[in-house]
Amino acid sequence: MNAHFLMLAALTAAAAPPDRFADEAQVGDPISVENLTVFPLRLRRAALSTDALTLDEAMKAGLVAVREMRGGAVNTLLVSNHGERPVYAMAGELLIGGKQDRIIGQSLVLPPRASDVAVAVFCVEHGRWSGASPVFQSAEALGHPELRKKALWGSQAEVWGEVAAANARLRTDNASDTYRTAARKVTHDTGPIVARLVKALDGVPDVAGIAAAVDGRIIGVEYFASPKLFSHARAKLLASYAAQALAAPSSPRPAAPASSRDVATFAAGAEHGAALVGKAVDPASGRALQTSYLAK
Repeated sequence: MNAHFLMLAALTAAAAPPDRFADEAQVGDPISVENLTVFPLRLRRAALSTDALTLDEAMKAGLVAVREMRGGAVNTLLVSNHGERPVYAMAGELLIGGKQDRIIGQSLVLPPRASDVAVAVFCVEHGRWSGASPVFQSAEALGHPELRKKALWGSQAEVWGEVAAANARLRTDNASDTYRTAARKVTHDTGPIVARLVKALDGVPDVAGIAAAVDGRIIGVEYFASPKLFSHARAKLLASYAAQALAAPSSPRPAAPASSRDVATFAAGAEHGAALVGKAVDPASGRALQTSYLAK
């Protein structure tokens, strides 16, 4: 499996017939914790039958190996899937090790038995270019939405700027300016919020995604073609949005709550360029396995 195939798997959404949110997802009742509101999303059509693993699951099982290219390249890593099942990787997932920590640049699906596929990444550790081993591990963390946006449509300089801002905001400044310290703090700080949201979502059947609002403003919509796959990725997604909510400046007045109509309006706008759009396409079916709309 070569790099060209993976690039097609990650980016052919532009060439495939567009999936309209209004046709794909149904918006459920809002669930609010502090200034974060989450709307569960359910599929309007049959779920995609997939046995895809998440990147965390595959790396824990020793099925996926991530390493530096020979000599190292800041914005490219080599990824091999030694298993018989496809592996889904989400834009913004944090990989630690190698010459410097990285995040996945775009969501993608790694086919079974894919070997040394070149994957686009961004450095999130400006102050290090050294390491005894070229191998990476999953930090089991996802960047906050602002960082994910920079990875989807920004530049390396913008990613470094957002990492520095996050470290300053969270008081996690460190010698190499890595994001992993901030990610650990975020995981700790958002834990109670995530636990409450997970418990509430457990009471809603067949959830395949979420829309998220902070202080009454929709900031992201994320939905999967498989409720099962979403259930395996939801804790990281919820933590990502909870981190953005905690970072929001306090307001003297409570914001007007977001509504399901606001979600539909946001998604429709995203499909016409008003928000950033990312998709991971399932190579076997050509269907979008996961879709992200992030506020600009």
